[in-house]
Amino acid sequence: MIIKKGEMIYGDTDTAAVDPTISHYKAITKYMGWQDRGIVSQSEVMKRGEIKGHLSLAAARNLGKSIQ
Repeated sequence: MIIKKGEMIYGDTDTAAVDPTISHYKAITKYMGWQDRGIVSQSEVMKRGEIKGHLSLAAARNLGKSIQ
């Protein structure tokens, strides 16, 4: 049995689009029988350096390390 794995990387200035996009990703992974390896979400970060100090930065690093 082959297990496909997926992760989501997404950016948008429209915060109202985030939840539907994540729901869509989850529906696709479920439909395709993929193993979801993680979602990292952080709002209001669009410019260089704005991520500093947010817990999502460490979460993104950990997710990246786990899929290498």
